[in-house]
Amino acid sequence: MNFQYINYDYGLPIKIFVNSPRNNFHLHDGLELIWVLDGELFVQIENKKIMLYNDDLLLVNSFSNHRLNTGDDHKFLVMEIEKSFCQEYIADFNNKHFLLNSSNEKQQRYELIRFLFSRMIDIYNKKTIEMLDNINNNLIKMLKYIEDNFTIDQGESQLSKFENSKYIIINEMIEHIKANYMNKITLKNIAEEKHYNTSYLSEKFKDFVGINFKDYVDIVRLYNVMKSILYKNENISDIAYNNGFSSLKSFYRAFHRYYNCTPGEYRNLYRQTNNDQDDGGLYVHRKVKTYLDQGQLIQDNKEEVLEKEITVNIDNTSGILKKSWQKIINIGSVYTILDSNVQAQIIEMQKDIGFEYLRFEGIFNDEMEVCKLDENGDIYYNWKFVDKVFDFMFELKLKPFVCLSFMPDVLAKTNKKVFHYRANASPPKKIKQWLDLVYSFFIHCINRYGMDSIEKWYFQIWGEFSFYNLHWDGTDEEYFLFYKQTAEEIKKISKSIKIGPASENYYYGYRKSRNFLQFCQENNVPIDFYNANIYHNRILNEKDLDFNKADFFDDNTLLSVWFGYSDKMHTVDTAEETKDLLKDFYPHAEFMIVRWNMSWDVKEYVHDTAFMATYVVDTALKAGQKVEGMGFLSLSDVLYEWPIDEGPFFGGSGLVNTEGIKKPSYYAFWLLSKLGSTVVEQGDYYIVTKKSSDIQILVYNYSYLNNIYMKGNSKINQISKKNRYKVFERKDDMKLNLNIKGLKGKYKLRHYYLNREDGSAFDEWVELGCPYELNDEEIKYLKIKSYPKMKIERVDCEKEYTVKTEIPVHGIELIVLNKIYEI
Repeated sequence: MNFQYINYDYGLPIKIFVNSPRNNFHLHDGLELIWVLDGELFVQIENKKIMLYNDDLLLVNSFSNHRLNTGDDHKFLVMEIEKSFCQEYIADFNNKHFLLNSSNEKQQRYELIRFLFSRMIDIYNKKTIEMLDNINNNLIKMLKYIEDNFTIDQGESQLSKFENSKYIIINEMIEHIKANYMNKITLKNIAEEKHYNTSYLSEKFKDFVGINFKDYVDIVRLYNVMKSILYKNENISDIAYNNGFSSLKSFYRAFHRYYNCTPGEYRNLYRQTNNDQDDGGLYVHRKVKTYLDQGQLIQDNKEEVLEKEITVNIDNTSGILKKSWQKIINIGSVYTILDSNVQAQIIEMQKDIGFEYLRFEGIFNDEMEVCKLDENGDIYYNWKFVDKVFDFMFELKLKPFVCLSFMPDVLAKTNKKVFHYRANASPPKKIKQWLDLVYSFFIHCINRYGMDSIEKWYFQIWGEFSFYNLHWDGTDEEYFLFYKQTAEEIKKISKSIKIGPASENYYYGYRKSRNFLQFCQENNVPIDFYNANIYHNRILNEKDLDFNKADFFDDNTLLSVWFGYSDKMHTVDTAEETKDLLKDFYPHAEFMIVRWNMSWDVKEYVHDTAFMATYVVDTALKAGQKVEGMGFLSLSDVLYEWPIDEGPFFGGSGLVNTEGIKKPSYYAFWLLSKLGSTVVEQGDYYIVTKKSSDIQILVYNYSYLNNIYMKGNSKINQISKKNRYKVFERKDDMKLNLNIKGLKGKYKLRHYYLNREDGSAFDEWVELGCPYELNDEEIKYLKIKSYPKMKIERVDCEKEYTVKTEIPVHGIELIVLNKIYEI
């Protein structure tokens, strides 16, 4: 009897062989699935002899001693399935036995297994960065199907029989290695723990497994190493130490021995693999391709349409809808507002959606020419550009959310410049000069716009807490004192002026809020509102980045940053966490998520897709009820913090691109703005509201990022300018049957459809061939195509009305019923 260790390829939980010679008896701890493609195959399991014929499937259980009679007149595939994966997805796997043998049985029962086998071969051949994720998804489906349909009650399991053999100690050693590979493992320690002689164990291990103990430990470690190298973006040295290698030298030596190259070379080679190439070795038969082609027709494998049956009585209510998402919209640097194209976007946004506040930073940036030196070297102030901005907003009845930043060069202690527009992040060299500037600014604004207006504005003292000296080129303690002195200066003018501190940056993985709030509480410092920036992306390779480089904010930096993503509830969970913290210090302060988006990366391709519409709706409805204000980043792709691309859909964080074409995220806010003020009912992925006698029903089919993309492979070949929808979790269409009770009379029904085909300018741009430059005609065409589809009809209701629709993935539908009153 010989235990067969499996060196699983690419860190996958499976290995697939073609016509593998296995004439000798052997066993292994996982499952083995055999598929005969052509001819006949003789298999012996223990004392039982089985003859397999064309298209037959056979499952060999773990620890079942077996052999295959191989020859030249047949063709077959073997899939080895790793034991730990089986244990994770099959309950009580060690005590289960499966009888899966398609010979002399109806083949319909096995069609799904053949299809999934074929699909995993196809995935394996393409070698994409999604391979592990996609293999896992299909393998889980296969194992569940096997467990549900082929489990038998056979008393003593094969594992139990094996454990009664003389090799039980070897199995215990194998289990110990797999469970503790990340730690130091020695044969001597195991021998002492098990009370065996080291030489005896070494001999028995090699006799049973076929390789020595140390080599087997290396193989198990390298299997787990491969998952990190190929599907994550971890540092090579971290990968080595996290997987149990005592030094980089021992890691490189083991890796080179098995793969004949360095880990870095292997990673680069894998990522350069052509996704469309055939491996050749596994596409061995027309049968595999046939099952792939016919796979969607197999009834057992059809994805179930997600059906939602919702019954709503409009006479019921569950509270007031808090439209926090409509309170603030960000525009980036205030200087951007002087751009006539941006002004046109703001005017249109206010007409369509109607935000209450426009938030901007950099009111004191040198480009605004606020703070200057005269010919004698004395400081004077110039408010002409500030007035242009505020006058423009005043005409639109759009209130300013002013970030008091950055430091004018003439007042700055250092010359720390941030962002593409070179703002100075320095503390003041003399606090009195800064306080004089702030005081003069407020007095000028009060004289021009009136105290009543100013007391309705928000004033944030600096933009963000510091991280690696970005945003604030000083210590935390210096900022705490800076905030205290500035807040007290403003409150001298009027205690009713609303002030708040810089924003917490949750995407950096640590918190400064508690220390800051404690300082303010102990020193009786006023806080009217508290702020947070909440994005789902986070930097993974910050150790490799030099944040203090003068050209950090240039065009190439973002290409070298690796991002991972938090789960879909990140914004909601973080808002709750901060609200709880705020209760301990300033329970009456408003809490604002002043900047939020899927990512702050202005070259994140998902920003342009239809996915963003469902992300906006889901986040707004779930997080908006927990805060007093939310400020999406940002209105426009014309954002000066980073250099922007000249192409139309480059992944900018705005609701509108540089050509003024509205994205699906824009129309998500537009649809949200149509909701009523009273909630009738709200659930996962739907909300029903009313306003007077009118009813609004919003339903959306939200599919979030898949695991591979979330773990940090956003810059690898999983996403491209043209292909951007591979990075989302697989999800089905949503079939909705909505029964609305309590309606009576005639209504005008407007049905809005926002999805990839209706209302996604990006998807239409792809259909046009992704032109890098757009002429006026093409821009006009895409602006028209960006608008959601609409249907209008009149309905006559007698107590109940039923809406039936099917919403595609990344789709939103809004149904508005306006009561018609007759004379």
